[in-house]
Amino acid sequence: MTMLQVGTNIIYAYVDKNNRYSPLNMANKIVPISKPYDEEGNLVMYPSPGYNTQMNPLIDDQEGMRVDNTIQERFFGSLYLNWNITKDILFRTTLGLNSVNVRRGFFCDKNSLQGSGKDSQSYKEHTMTRNLTWENVLTYSKDFSDIHNLQAMVGTCTILNSKEYTYAGGKGQVYADNWFHNLYSNEKKSL
Repeated sequence: MTMLQVGTNIIYAYVDKNNRYSPLNMANKIVPISKPYDEEGNLVMYPSPGYNTQMNPLIDDQEGMRVDNTIQERFFGSLYLNWNITKDILFRTTLGLNSVNVRRGFFCDKNSLQGSGKDSQSYKEHTMTRNLTWENVLTYSKDFSDIHNLQAMVGTCTILNSKEYTYAGGKGQVYADNWFHNLYSNEKKSL
């Protein structure tokens, strides 16, 4: 009979993704005879003749017009210990940790679909979540004459959860190539 048993399970995940704003909303509204490019192959910002509110749905595909990047890291781990104190008494303790760290950086130029020719916008969001669980269980199990069985269990569970969220952003960024890395260069506050 094994008196002591130890085990663990660890998972780590890293995701770096770029989110795309759907151009279909604008494409559904634009005049069908619109030409997205001029004779020289340049993208036309307002391709619908006589409509200066219908932006080209392809505008966000231009370099530096829009960046929406999310990086997520997740660590999940658990550690357990089983101890057969006697033939009838088992003690088990388990410690589990779940940690999630998410950073989203966003920038859209004033001439992007979301900027609509008014203001650029940039912001950075950061969320950290921590969950810790510690469980202790003491089990007593006894057989009497093969016809009776007595079992008793006592346990404790401690749970700690924390979450932290930070947001910073603004409008009217002076230099578009900063994207969301220099929020101080915004001239206006964002709500």
